[in-house]
Amino acid sequence: MATTDQKKRWTTGLSADEAEWFYARLDAVPEAERPVYAFSGRKSSLWHKLGGGVSQVLVLFHPDRVVVSTRGMVNLKKEKARREHTVDELTEVQVVEGPLFSSVTLHFRDGTSVKVVDVDHAAAKPLHHYSTKGLGAFDRARLEPKTLTVFLLACMLGLPVPKEHFTKS
Repeated sequence: MATTDQKKRWTTGLSADEAEWFYARLDAVPEAERPVYAFSGRKSSLWHKLGGGVSQVLVLFHPDRVVVSTRGMVNLKKEKARREHTVDELTEVQVVEGPLFSSVTLHFRDGTSVKVVDVDHAAAKPLHHYSTKGLGAFDRARLEPKTLTVFLLACMLGLPVPKEHFTKS
């Protein structure tokens, strides 16, 4: 069970000290695997609407590529599917804000798209600016504390490092 302090952190975001700690840990990840931003949500599907299981989707933005990783809800560390596109292939990012969560649709040059639903509003906020700023939308100095929390959680699931790498001792 989460402590009151942990619950507060997930609702208010990382403090300045925690953000500094997170970026130090992130910078320790090998450069080829280090994302500039990451978020998670669920895969939109008819099967889920009919009461079936859901798939978790992690989206990691690297300086040169975008990785879309689909995982089952039972074992989040195990990838079911993985797609990689270069950043240049990403033509549009659509964000639709709902009352509780946002949905994000990534459109690629080859005509494919990926829709991610149940995305935290804080995670979707920088994505609004992707079309005008590109990867600059994920500038570390501009990410809000709540957005950093979502980024941290996505990194814990999506990077090929032990979960303990992002756990404070």
